[in-house]
Amino acid sequence: MSGLLPWENARAWGKMKRLEAEVARLKAEVHRLEEIVGSDDIDRKYGMCCDASDEVSRLKAEVERLKKFNDEAMAHIAKEERKSRERLEIAEAEVERLTKAGDAMAEDLLNEFGRKEMLKDESYQNWLAAKEGKPRA
Repeated sequence: MSGLLPWENARAWGKMKRLEAEVARLKAEVHRLEEIVGSDDIDRKYGMCCDASDEVSRLKAEVERLKKFNDEAMAHIAKEERKSRERLEIAEAEVERLTKAGDAMAEDLLNEFGRKEMLKDESYQNWLAAKEGKPRA
């Protein structure tokens, strides 16, 4: 005997049987996982049941694709902003040109018909209101 009392020996024997059962259960689980993913894909070092390198590669490629898409989108937005600024500058110049022409026409009419007469004219009143940004019906 190994120097253990009979009750200690029985307890150690029971513990050993429980551990053997646990080892058998773990071996069965390993076998089950190997059947699912293949024994070469089980990464025992990290405790993973499959090789994640394909998924990591796929995700890296997706990140690169999205970065490229974002860069292209930002370049397109910048280009459209430049076009919008150019159109705005053209529109502002056109408004200025038309305002000067309208002022010159109003000045000519004032000189030809007089202030008193022009203040009665609806077109002249509409022009004055438009220059001040007031609506006029």
